[in-house]
Amino acid sequence: MSIDSLNMVNRAEERGELIRQQVQGQLATKMVKSATQSALAQVEAVAESVAQTRALMDAEQGRGTQVNTVA
Repeated sequence: MSIDSLNMVNRAEERGELIRQQVQGQLATKMVKSATQSALAQVEAVAESVAQTRALMDAEQGRGTQVNTVA
């Protein structure tokens, strides 16, 4: 192989490596976004549950039932 051919092969390998790294980065970004959306959905579900529990506790207190709460 000539030096020019070897240089072309080396440049092609370098470009291939850069593309591979970019694709991995994009995949990692998508995975992080997906995990973030999932975590946010879980936090929203917990917040809704807390709000429902608080409403029940408030309703019980309104009927004279003693409920200890931590503010």
